[in-house]
Amino acid sequence: MTEFQDRVAIVTGAGRGIGRATALRLAREGARVVVNDLDEAECQSTADAIGAAGGVAVPVPGDITATDLPTRVVQVATDEFGRLDILVNNAGWVERVPIRDVTPSRWSRMLAIHVDASFRMLQTVGASFIAAHREERDRGEMLQRKIVNVSSVAGIYGTPGSIHYATAKAGVIGMTLGAAKEWGRYAININAIAFGLIETRLTGGESEEDRAAPSKLEVAPLDDQSFARGASSNALARAGTADEAAAAIRFLCSADANFVSGHTLVCAGGTGS
Repeated sequence: MTEFQDRVAIVTGAGRGIGRATALRLAREGARVVVNDLDEAECQSTADAIGAAGGVAVPVPGDITATDLPTRVVQVATDEFGRLDILVNNAGWVERVPIRDVTPSRWSRMLAIHVDASFRMLQTVGASFIAAHREERDRGEMLQRKIVNVSSVAGIYGTPGSIHYATAKAGVIGMTLGAAKEWGRYAININAIAFGLIETRLTGGESEEDRAAPSKLEVAPLDDQSFARGASSNALARAGTADEAAAAIRFLCSADANFVSGHTLVCAGGTGS
């Protein structure tokens, strides 16, 4: 399949889980992918996997909360491939802690990655998109570009024991709505996707080896009992897979979603229905 032939995509948090599956899916359908992740080894691993499958990718490891990283990632995309078409703002993490224990540093750290970093990526990529649109308009061309911001059902329905995460993910939805209304005239589709329980390292649904892998973030996966309870709480009575999550993101990046913007797609197996 060549849905994304000659398109260039940036995927943040692409070393594992949903981000990795998304990068692989877009590359499999022809996209050239700029892979970002905090973990340099995992970032390189995703890029290598894309290359081994016949795709094209370039790794740009780094902390997405660093203020200079968005500019660096966009520069790599334009230097390597000469264009930019898709942003998947996926990087993030989750922490389970009661309200009384949410310190100012915990609060700030959670919003820094989900809201501040996502905004800076959107702002920097959007400037590139707008400049490209103006050049294309002058030539009588019209090409739509895509931004997908990864949110969570926690940002819609709330969740106990993670108020700072729920707040941050609600912020992602608000950012998506505002940007979609402001930038629609530049042929930019901006949507959010709200995931429910997906089998990743953050939820505890990956293998023991993956869950034990070192990381610069302290990740505390759900215990088996909590994971099973969460998986059985939606209409489909199971957790989603990273590949299923990637397929939903792929839709929002595709031409099939050219008239979808300012929308939050809930991909949660019927959670809240």
